[in-house]
Parts: sequence; structure tokens; C-alpha cells
Amino acid sequence: MSGVITGIVRFALCIIVSLALFAGSVVLYAVLQQGWAEDAVSGAALFSETPDTARTAAARHWRASGEAWRLAGFPGRAAEAEARAALAVPVSDSEQRDAVIATLKRALSLRPTLSDLWLALAEMNALAPVNLDGVLAAMRMAQLTAPREVLLAQDRVRFLLRIWTLIRTGPSDLQDTLQDMLVQDFVVSAPTHMSLNARLLRADLTGLPDADRLALRERLVARLGERRILLIMAPPPPPPPEPPAPALQQAPAPPVTPVAPPPPTRRR
Repeated sequence: MSGVITGIVRFALCIIVSLALFAGSVVLYAVLQQGWAEDAVSGAALFSETPDTARTAAARHWRASGEAWRLAGFPGRAAEAEARAALAVPVSDSEQRDAVIATLKRALSLRPTLSDLWLALAEMNALAPVNLDGVLAAMRMAQLTAPREVLLAQDRVRFLLRIWTLIRTGPSDLQDTLQDMLVQDFVVSAPTHMSLNARLLRADLTGLPDADRLALRERLVARLGERRILLIMAPPPPPPPEPPAPALQQAPAPPVTPVAPPPPTRRR
């Protein structure tokens, strides 16, 4: 009897070890596919081949990673990989945009702490047809899930600057909320203002209307100081000099009548 029990235990252990090895190999495959997907859209890959080819390869690797995560029993990871696969391909029409939004929402329902996917959802809502309420809701979650991540904060700043004209078309309370979020993320991303990314940030800032840029600059100077803001925003131009006051016109002097000299006197 004891031999039968021992055999059953050994058989169960073999099954457990086999399943563990299988799950480990599947997880390793999923991780490798993620790495290949990220390498496909790296700077070196984009320079060595066409961007469309690189993005297609990235989407293929992300989909393979998602299938592996699902097989290993990680639905959240699988949904995230599917969302990143959908984001790897540029959106060409509203139907594809809606499909990407649905994929992002499904992934975020399982993994709600992925701040970059919340930002991607905001970007999708900013495409035609524009949904500013969706942009605001997604941006709130993006800021809530990564309030102090410097690079993510800079990505949020650049996104809000790019859609500034859309923000100005919304209601005043939505404009105020998004502008407050912009200032907050600007302060968080201040350590990157001396990096190469500052050049891109300055380019985005130049696209703002002059009045909005000056108003934003005043708020940032109050939070960061003049010296820090000079790295990315030039000071406002000095006011034009006042024209000189017109000189007072004096009345012309009366003409001087020449006086004839007296006649010479004769001596007797």
C-alpha cells in the first residue's frame, strides 16, 4: 500500500514539475517577445529599416507575447501586450481608433496602474472625432498612477501642448483643469529641462499663442523660478519704447527792423 502511495506522490510531483517547467518556458518566451518588440521600435531599428516595417515587427512580437502570457495564465499581461500591439500600428481611420480604444480599456481594466497606457488612451480620444471628456478622464488617471515619474510627466506635458488648440475649444472648467495639470506635470518634469528633450519641449511651446505662452510662463516662474524657466522659455520681449514727446513750438520772434546809421556831421 505504501508503495502505491509513493508512486502516486512521485507521479504528482512529476506533473507539477513538468507544469512548472512548461509555465516557466512560456513566461520566458513572452518576456523575450516583449524585448524583441521594444528593440524593433528602438532608434537603431528605425534608422536601419523603414518605420512601417519596424512597427509591423513590433506589433507581431507584442501579439506573440500576449498569446504566451495568456497561455501561462496571466490575463492582465496578455491584455497589456495586445494593447501595445494595437498602439504599434498608426491609426488610419475612426474605426481603427475605436478598436484601439476598446483594446486599451480592456487592458486598463485588468492593469489600471499603467500610466503610459492611460496617456495613450487620452491620445486616442484626442483624434477625430474628438472626445475632450475622455481626454480629461484619461489624463487624470495618467497623472494619478504616475504623479512623480519624470519622463512620463514630460510626455504628458508634450501631449497637452500639442492639443492646446483643442483644449481651447472646450468648456472653461475643462480648460482650467487641463491647464492646472499641465503646470503640475511641468514642475515634475523640470529635471529633464536641461536634457536633449528640452529642444522638443521648446518646439512645442513655440506653437502656443503669445498670450497663452506668456500666461503659462508667469505661472511656471511662480513655481520654478526665473532661472529654471529660462532653459526652455525665453523671457517676454521688452515693451516698445515710448515715442518722444513732441517739442513745444515757440512763437516766432518778431522781425527786426534795421536802424539806419545817423548822417555824418560836417566840421566848420
